[in-house]
Amino acid sequence: MHRSTPKILSLGLSHPQNKFSQNEIATLMNVTSEKSKRFFKHEHIESRYLTLSKNNFAEESAFNLREKFKKNAIELIGVAVERALKQKGLSPSDIDYICCVTSTGFLVPGLSALILEPLKFRNNTQRLDIVGMGCNAGLNGLNAVASWVNTNPEKKALLICCELCSSIYTLDDSESTALVNSLFGDGVAVALVEQKEESGKASILGFESYLIPDSLPMLRFDWDEEKNRYRFFIGKETPKFLAREVERPLTTLLERFNLKKEDISHWIVHSGGASILDGIEEKLGFKKSDLRHTRTILKNYGNISSGSFLFSYQELLNEGSVKKGDYGIMITMGPGLTIEMALLTW
Repeated sequence: MHRSTPKILSLGLSHPQNKFSQNEIATLMNVTSEKSKRFFKHEHIESRYLTLSKNNFAEESAFNLREKFKKNAIELIGVAVERALKQKGLSPSDIDYICCVTSTGFLVPGLSALILEPLKFRNNTQRLDIVGMGCNAGLNGLNAVASWVNTNPEKKALLICCELCSSIYTLDDSESTALVNSLFGDGVAVALVEQKEESGKASILGFESYLIPDSLPMLRFDWDEEKNRYRFFIGKETPKFLAREVERPLTTLLERFNLKKEDISHWIVHSGGASILDGIEEKLGFKKSDLRHTRTILKNYGNISSGSFLFSYQELLNEGSVKKGDYGIMITMGPGLTIEMALLTW
C-alpha cells in the first residue's frame, strides 16, 4: 500500500516581548571598547528579541539564568505550540510524540518533561530531547521527527526548537564576547509533522549530514572558571570553513534524488550571520534574492540558533511564492563544524 511522506503541516513561532536595537543592547551591556562596539553597528542585524529587562539590568548568576530559562521556555513554548496546533484544530493532547531541541538550556529533567503537564500533553506522549548540538540541531530534530512519523503513520509529532540565548550570556569588554552578544536572539519554533495527504504542504524527502574534518574547535562552549559559567566561542575561520565545504553534502543529497542545483526553487537557510551567508551565497552561486528570507530573519531577530531555519521557512510561506512541484533545500550549520540539509517538495 502506498504511504505518503512526512509533511510539515503547520508552524508556530514565538519570541519574548522585549525588542532591543543593537545600540540598546550595547548600552545595556556596557560595551565601551570601540573595537567591541563595531559588532553592534553592522547593518545586517537591526533588532533582536531577548528575555532581558530593559531596566535595572545587571549580570546574573548562572543559577538565576538557568531558572529564568525554565520559566520563559515553558511560557514561550506554550505560545508557539498553541499557534501551530490551532491552525489544524488540535490540542496538545492530540500529539503523540515531541522532540525538544535546545543548546541554551541544559536541564535534567529535560524540556520535554518540563512542558508535558503545564501544556497539557498526555502523560504517555513519547519524547526526545536533543541538547547541545548547536545551531544545526533543528534539522537533526526534524530528521528524528520525520523518521518517527514514518514508522507511526497514523500519529502526530511536534518538533520544538527553544533557544533563549540571553540565558547564557557573559559580560566583559572583549571582542570575542562582543561578537557573541551582538549576534544571538531568543525564540521558539514549533513544527507539526504528520504523514498525511494535504495539498500545499511541504513533503520531507530526505536528509544529509556532513561533519567538516579538523574543525571541532571552531564553535564551542568553554567553561570560564572566573565567570563560573560557559562561554561561547566563535572561531574567525568558521565562515570560510562552512563556505568551502557546503557544496559536498548538497551534491550528495541532490544526486540521491537525481536533481541538480538548478531544480531547487527555494533555499531555507539558518541565519548564522552575515559573513556565513555571504560565503555560502558566493560558493553556491546564489542570486542575492535566494537568501532573502534568511537575511530578513537575521535583520529582525538575529541568530536564533536551532529554530532559525523555521523562522526563515515561515517567511517563505508568508511570501506565497511556493508552487506545486517546487523543490526546496533546508540548510543548517553549527558546532562540529556540522552542516545539515533536508530536501522538500510541495
